[in-house]
Amino acid sequence: GPKAEICGNGIDEDCNGVDKSCGGYDNNPPLAPSNLYLSNVSSSRITLNWTDNASNETGFLVQRKIGETGTFSDLVVISQPDAVAYNDLTVVQNAYYAYRVKAYNSYGSSVFSNEVSAVTSDDYSPTPTPTYSPNPTPTGDSNSYCGDYICDPGEEAYCYNDCGSPNPTPTPTYSPNPTPTPEPGGTECSDWSDNDGDGKVDFLGGQNGEPADPGCADQNDNNEDATPTAPSNLTSSVGELVDGSPRVTLNWFDNATNETAYVVQRKILGDINFNEHKTIAANSTAYNDTDQLMRQTTYVYRIKAVGNDGVSFSNESSVYIPTLPECRDGIDNDHDGATDFGFDFSCFGLNDNDEGDPLSQCQDGQDNDGDGKIDYGTSLSNDPDCTSLQDNTEAGPSPSPSPTPTSSPSSLPTPSPSSFPTPSPSPSPSSSASPSPSPTPLGSPSNQPPPLGEIDLNWQKTLTNIQSPSNYICKI
Repeated sequence: GPKAEICGNGIDEDCNGVDKSCGGYDNNPPLAPSNLYLSNVSSSRITLNWTDNASNETGFLVQRKIGETGTFSDLVVISQPDAVAYNDLTVVQNAYYAYRVKAYNSYGSSVFSNEVSAVTSDDYSPTPTPTYSPNPTPTGDSNSYCGDYICDPGEEAYCYNDCGSPNPTPTPTYSPNPTPTPEPGGTECSDWSDNDGDGKVDFLGGQNGEPADPGCADQNDNNEDATPTAPSNLTSSVGELVDGSPRVTLNWFDNATNETAYVVQRKILGDINFNEHKTIAANSTAYNDTDQLMRQTTYVYRIKAVGNDGVSFSNESSVYIPTLPECRDGIDNDHDGATDFGFDFSCFGLNDNDEGDPLSQCQDGQDNDGDGKIDYGTSLSNDPDCTSLQDNTEAGPSPSPSPTPTSSPSSLPTPSPSSFPTPSPSPSPSSSASPSPSPTPLGSPSNQPPPLGEIDLNWQKTLTNIQSPSNYICKI
């Protein structure tokens, strides 16, 4: 090869201009890279490849020119000795790019390599269909290899075993499920980029060993983000079960199509962190919470959408759970010996929240019947006509009234004995006197006039405010 004096000793070393044993060699700028060429040209990537001819370089400078009439400018400084390739991921489709590379160290830089250029594509290369080669042509070389191949249209792949015989007969083997090679194109799941910032790249993984992104359904998927769209319009309302225990009903809008589940989160107002309360199925839009809810407590809810590669959250919604109304809380709130609707006179319904109003006559502190006696159970003036605190009639049975004469007895006509029926005497072993006639039952029809001294009473009373179930005592 050519000789050159590079060691400062006046001798031309026979080492193609490089004497790596010369002590003064490392004090010189590095040799230029050569054989620069481009590969993997697509709409979003161009790979540069070159030969590294130096051993004292610190790194490489890559320059790029955009457009055939453009000028070169620095694209990237690669601070890595012995680098032989670089991926330009900043290109756009249908554009002309030219490149050149030079090496550098602390003593200077080499001249530039050869220049190369390419025009990026404007479409995405689909996964090729493997081609079966029925009659491959043997080469006669002594080689053996078998594997999965991806063929461009018009090309073929086959498995062969050539042991160096003059005319070996290869056995064609069809590869039914080749592993596709990522060919970056116009989708987020094939562009070699981490578009959603999760450290995962594309459907098949990144070129530098990054794991595949679970948000990619395939290479044609243009959304690398697998985070589901957050649910919205969360509302909460309180109700009650048949047994009177509280229930909170949640409703929300399901805006996602890629969620794997929903999680109902709950906390008590004032707490910092939500609790993972319940996991429910994807596509749900409602949930009834009946689990250990406390009355006189405000709960805050939030819905979390779960996806393969992330989560999202709804708005928060709070709801207050009140105490039960007094008329169905199982407590004798007014201490009158009766509890709740159906038993306490003051309760007019299950939602009545005042068990002490209105009061019945037998507990209102009033002498309602003017007999000088008040209420039920009072120590000094207990009204004997009150049977309980729930008794709303303080008056006892009305006594039979005595007839009031309007004139002197001598002016009253003397009835003829024949005008009254003769009463049947009740048997009495101790008296021979004729008993008083039996009164005519109330409401019973009678064609006979009542006996002297008796009054036939007939009336109708409409009772209101009847509550059921309950027991009532009607007094006359």
